[in-house]
Amino acid sequence: QASAALDVSHALALITANSHVAVMISDTAANIASNLADLVTNRAQISAITQTNAGTALAITYTQATDTNTTNTLNKINSGSYTLNVSGVAAANVSSLASNTKVASMLVSDTSANIASNLDALQTNQAKITSITQTLPAASMTLTGTQYANDQTALAKITGSYTATVNDVMAVDAASVLGNSSITAITVRDTAANIAANIDALESKYTQITSITQTDAGTALAITGAQVTSDADALAKVDSGSYTLSVSAVPAANVTSLASNTKVASMQVSDSSANIATNLDALHTN
Repeated sequence: QASAALDVSHALALITANSHVAVMISDTAANIASNLADLVTNRAQISAITQTNAGTALAITYTQATDTNTTNTLNKINSGSYTLNVSGVAAANVSSLASNTKVASMLVSDTSANIASNLDALQTNQAKITSITQTLPAASMTLTGTQYANDQTALAKITGSYTATVNDVMAVDAASVLGNSSITAITVRDTAANIAANIDALESKYTQITSITQTDAGTALAITGAQVTSDADALAKVDSGSYTLSVSAVPAANVTSLASNTKVASMQVSDSSANIATNLDALHTN
């Protein structure tokens, strides 16, 4: 047994020179962490480790953090009172590692697909996540509207830039989601009433909307006569063009042309008395 505690480098040198000696170590978190592999190899000859800057987390890898021999060695630090900053953590391993009370923080590194599929877990454990890095080559992530809405803190921890498509976005949220430059495209899924109420906003972003799914298929979308034309691009994306319309505020002069539109199930005419009289025959025909 060495009589006094040694720093890591001197302790390892003494162990190399004498395979029977037992040593006590006293050193910083950085020096302990950077020499951890050698300390684990020689753990049988280490009786105790004092971390001189107690409270500073030791920076180690996920492989080290989950290795039994490494854990046994770490438990010699300040009688087991230490914390860890773990790097190289796969997204799927975040939840289990976060439950380790020794882990103060972690750096996640994984593929774009794995980050997306585990985004809810990353959000749940975001307090212990310092950063999330996409391994190269980074790819566009596919998210749900619910993930996008609920997991913003986790998304904000992705280093650098990312791109994503978001599926099943509610109509009212479409414009704001596409206002994020990281989102390249979305699909919308909502009721006829909500799609109709937001059809102007959907039209303004129609080039980035892949499809619009009406959850209550068969229910007519209630829009105005002006919107039939002005929002035609967005309407064409509703159930791949399989939709019906209930059109309001139709001028009497437009009834004939609008009645020829097979998408129009019903219409409400609104016009002056004079215009109604002028177009009365057309109104009777349709």
